[in-house]
Amino acid sequence: MKKLLMASIIAVVLSIGSLANAAGIGDTIEPLGNGKVSVSIINNNILERDYEPSGNVTKANLDEMNETYAKIAIGAGDNLNLYVMLGMINSAELTEDWTQASTNYTTKFETDSDFLWGLGSSSAYEFGNKYFIGSDFHYIAWEADVDKIEESGESATNIKGGYEYYELQGSIYAGKRFESSPEISLIPYAGFFYNYSEIESDGDITCETTTAYYTHKGDIENDDKFGIMLGANMEIAKSFLLNVEGRFIAEEAFTISGTYKF
Repeated sequence: MKKLLMASIIAVVLSIGSLANAAGIGDTIEPLGNGKVSVSIINNNILERDYEPSGNVTKANLDEMNETYAKIAIGAGDNLNLYVMLGMINSAELTEDWTQASTNYTTKFETDSDFLWGLGSSSAYEFGNKYFIGSDFHYIAWEADVDKIEESGESATNIKGGYEYYELQGSIYAGKRFESSPEISLIPYAGFFYNYSEIESDGDITCETTTAYYTHKGDIENDDKFGIMLGANMEIAKSFLLNVEGRFIAEEAFTISGTYKF
C-alpha cells in the first residue's frame, strides 16, 4: 500500500513538472552502494539561458527548453555512481536578434521533439553527523529539426534544417541527511556548477515569408557558465526518492524527478 501511494505521488509530481519545466543532479547526490541500481524519471526545464553573440547575431537567448528522460545509475564502488540518460528533447525555443545591411531583425526558432542521450558520474563522501560532499559530471546531446520560425513577427513556411545541442556540466555540492524515522529522510543540498552548452545549426536553416527567403547558420555557446544550485531529496521507504532542484545565474532552470532504488 505504501509503495502504491508513493508511485501515485511520483506520477503527480512529474506531471506538474512537465507543465512547469541543464540537467539536475539530485537523484544521485549520494552513492547507491557497490552494485546497486536505480532508475529515475526526470523532467528538466530551462526557463532562460543567455548565449554569446556570433557573426551578425547581436543577441541570442534560449527562451525555454524541456527535456524528459530516464536516468539509469549503478553503484561502481562505495562512493561512485555511473549513469546513462535516455529520453526526449520535447521542445526548445531560441530567439536571435541579428543585423544585415544596417537593418535589425528578430528570429524565433522552435524545434520539434527528438531523441536525447547522455552519460555521467557522481561521487560523494560522508563525514561527521550525516554530512556529505560530492561532485557530478555529465554530458548530454540531442539533434532536432526546426518546426516553427517567426521572422520579425511573421510566421515562416517551407522550413528546412535543424539544431544540434551539446552540454557539459561539472558540479560540486554539500548536504546533510535528516532522518525523521527509519524509512523517511530529507536531504537538502547546495552547490556550484560549471555548464558549457553549444547550439549549432545542422547545415543551413532555411525558410520563407511572404516578402523574403531567409538562410540561417551559426554556432553559439552560453554566456554565463558558472551558477549555483539548491535542491532537496525526500527518501521514503528506502526505495523511493523524490527530488526538486533549482539552478540560477548561469541559467534559470528547474528539475523534478522520481527515483526507484533496486
